[in-house]
Amino acid sequence: MEADVLRADNVRQLLESRGVAPGSRIVRQTVYTFHARLASRWSLGRVFLAGDAAHLTPPFAGQGMNSGIRDAHNLAWKLAAVVRGWLAPSLLNTYELERRGHVAGMIELALRMGRIMGPASRWRGWATQTAFRVAGLWPPLRSYFGEMKYKPKPCFRDGFLIRSAHPLVGRLIPQPMVRASDGSERLLDDAVSRGFVLLSVDVPSESVRDALAAFDFGAVPVTPVALATDPREAPAGTSLVVVGEVEPALAALSGLIVLIRPDRYVVTAFAPEEARAVAASIASLFARPTADRGDATTPIAAAVLASAV
Repeated sequence: MEADVLRADNVRQLLESRGVAPGSRIVRQTVYTFHARLASRWSLGRVFLAGDAAHLTPPFAGQGMNSGIRDAHNLAWKLAAVVRGWLAPSLLNTYELERRGHVAGMIELALRMGRIMGPASRWRGWATQTAFRVAGLWPPLRSYFGEMKYKPKPCFRDGFLIRSAHPLVGRLIPQPMVRASDGSERLLDDAVSRGFVLLSVDVPSESVRDALAAFDFGAVPVTPVALATDPREAPAGTSLVVVGEVEPALAALSGLIVLIRPDRYVVTAFAPEEARAVAASIASLFARPTADRGDATTPIAAAVLASAV
């Protein structure tokens, strides 16, 4: 079958049927086999799998490398925190817990898109094309498909987080444009620390001070940042980010304090009056690792296996 497909006359006929100029020079021709694979486990001792070493995604959704980057973003800060002695080695157990479900969703999405791109019959192909032509007549639906808004968004239900009813917990913090203390305008990520951030959004300065006094982050450095429409509301000891008004992306966080991880996922969000109730959960989450020299799983160094494209 592969030999028949790769015959020169078949290849040229296929290319010409797609508008390729006759006589074009063929540099390479081969038959690719796509795989949908998910490793049964992503770590063993000090060895971790990431990217194509942990999962293979068919190319139809264009999300294979994106998934590998998300793996690296999730794992890198955790390895650094454990190696530095800031957090316990058990933190590394949350890597696969947080990433596996989203990767599986992306693989399934790619398989569904592959079935659409390669219909099993002419009738299915005609029906699919007709459906997309009709969908393109309605701008919101055209935007939904054209901008791939149907992609599963990464969201953690378990892992390094404190469960809460707030919808942003376990999700990426929104990225509005803000004005930093030096007057420059930039994305929120660029205006705050690269590590853990305790972000207050239009919260009175007294409430922020009380919250900071209640928390014990152990050895982990946490940068307090005040996002405020009124510069006078920024408590002492916090970095100030001023906005003319809280953008819609952060409107749901107005009046709340938000703990953000180095990979910019939300650990928890709470009202100032809930600070003392949340303090115990934070102390448990950030508990210092126990000094046990006999623990062979404590990763002084770790090997990460990933396939690079």
